[in-house]
Amino acid sequence: MHSNPVMVEVVAGNANVTPGGPSVAVPAPLPEVNEEYSLAADETLAEKLKNNLLVTAQVNKTTCYEGEPIVATYKLYSRLRSESRVVKRPSLNGFSVFDMVEQENNSPTVESLNGKTYNVHIIRKTQLFPLQAGSFVLDPVELENKVRFVKTKEKKGKRSIQSFLDEFLNDDGGEDIQEHNFTLGSKPLTIVVKPLPAENKPANFNGAVGHFTLDAAIKNREVAAGDAIELKLLIKGAGNFTMINPPVLNLPAGVQAYEPKIKEEVDKTIYPLKGMKSFDYILTGKDTGFYTIPPVTFSYFDPATASYKTAESEAFRVHILPAVKKESESKSVVSLPVFADGRLDGFPVKSILLALAVLFLVGLAWYQWSISKKPVEQVKTENKVTPPVAKEQPSIVAKDLLQEARWALQTGESQRFYREVNKAAWKVITDKVNIPVTGLNKPNTIRQLQFKGVNAEVIEKFESVLNECEMALYTPVHDISDMNQTLNKAEDVIENLKGSLT
Repeated sequence: MHSNPVMVEVVAGNANVTPGGPSVAVPAPLPEVNEEYSLAADETLAEKLKNNLLVTAQVNKTTCYEGEPIVATYKLYSRLRSESRVVKRPSLNGFSVFDMVEQENNSPTVESLNGKTYNVHIIRKTQLFPLQAGSFVLDPVELENKVRFVKTKEKKGKRSIQSFLDEFLNDDGGEDIQEHNFTLGSKPLTIVVKPLPAENKPANFNGAVGHFTLDAAIKNREVAAGDAIELKLLIKGAGNFTMINPPVLNLPAGVQAYEPKIKEEVDKTIYPLKGMKSFDYILTGKDTGFYTIPPVTFSYFDPATASYKTAESEAFRVHILPAVKKESESKSVVSLPVFADGRLDGFPVKSILLALAVLFLVGLAWYQWSISKKPVEQVKTENKVTPPVAKEQPSIVAKDLLQEARWALQTGESQRFYREVNKAAWKVITDKVNIPVTGLNKPNTIRQLQFKGVNAEVIEKFESVLNECEMALYTPVHDISDMNQTLNKAEDVIENLKGSLT
C-alpha cells in the first residue's frame, strides 16, 4: 500500500506573516504522545501499567482557613489504549462543593509528567469550601480500566514500527492480543482547615470569607405612611457566597423591614467563586416625619491578609408623609353607632340591655313549649348525638409533600416517583432550615441538621433517602417493593424532620 504524494511549498521570510496582512499568532502544536501498544517478552504487565497509566489527585493547597476554598483536581494520565470508567467518586464530606468543569465540555489534553508526555483526562475539578475547622481526608477516586496489548516475542527496544504493523496486519502467529481488566485509584489527600481567628472578630461577622464590596441604593425617599420603601444591598467580589447571609439593618423606631428577596449570580469556573449577591428589602413606616436609615455594615475575613475587614454603605434620609385616603375607601365607610356618656346614639344603654334580656326570655319560653308538644320518641331522636367515628389520620405533612410520588407509584412511573420523593425530602429542608439555594447540598444540609440537634438516626435516614433517589435516577429498572420501602422511609423522615425542626 502507498499513500498519495503531498506537495509542500517553502517560502522565504516569517511563516507567521501573511504577505500584505497583519501578523497571525500560530498556536504551538501539542506535543506528541508515544502510546504503548505492545507488551514485549521481557516486560511485565505491572511494570507496563505503572509507567503508562496513573490516576492523580491534586490540590492547590493543603492548608486553608475555614471558608477559604481550595481546588481539587482528579486526573487520568494515559499512554495506553484503554477504556476507563469511574466506579467510586470521592465523597468530599465536610465541604461545600462547586464543580468547575462540565463533563460534556471536558476534552483531553496533553501534559508532561516525569519526562514523559501523557494524554490527560480530567475526571473531576472542583472548588471545595470547608465548613468547619479540622483535618479532613479527600477520598481517592477509583477507575475500572480495560487495556489491550499486543504480546510480542521480541524484547523491549528491538522492534521496529514497520515490523510491528506488518506482523499485526498479517497475523503470522508470532503475537497475540491480550485484554486486561484492573482497578486503579488515586492516593488520599489530607487537608488541614484552620479556625478563623477570634481576635478582632467583628460582632456582625457571619462567616463570609474572601474579598467583597458593598453597595446600597434606595428607590424612593419620600413616601406616604404605610407605603413601601425599596432598599437594595449588593455584595460583589470573590469568596464563599453561600455563607453570606442578609446584613442586619439598624432601623430607627417607627420603621420596620420585611424579609429580603435574595438573588445570587456566581461564576463557578473561576477560582475563587466570583460574582454578586443582592438583598432587596421592603421598608415601611407608620408615622410621619423625617427618618435616617443608618449605614449598613458587612464584615468578612480576607485570607490574603489574614484579617477581618468591614465594608459600609452610605446613610439614607427618608421622608414619610401622611397617608393618602383613597376615594374607594371613603365610599365604603359605614357609620357605626358610637358610645358616649352611657348612651348609644342617643338611647340609654341600660334600656337597650333590658329589652334584649326580655326578648331572650320570651324566645327561651317559646322553645320549651314547642319541645313539649312533640312526641317523646321524636325528641329523643332529635337530641341523640352521633358519636364521631375514630379515624386514623395520616401525616398531613408527608401526605401533602409525597402526593405526587404516590400517584407515580400507582401508575408505575419509577423515574417520576424517585424525582418526587427527592423533591419532597428537599422541600421539608427548605421550609424549615434557612439555607441559601447555593448551599443546598448534602454535606452542608447534614451539618445544619446536626447543629440544630436533629437525631442522628433521622439524619442517616434522610441521607439514605437522597442516595436511593439519586442512584435510582440512573438505573432503568426498579422493583415495586423497593419503591414502597423508599416511600415508607421518606414518610418517616419527613414526619421526624417536621417535628424536630418545629
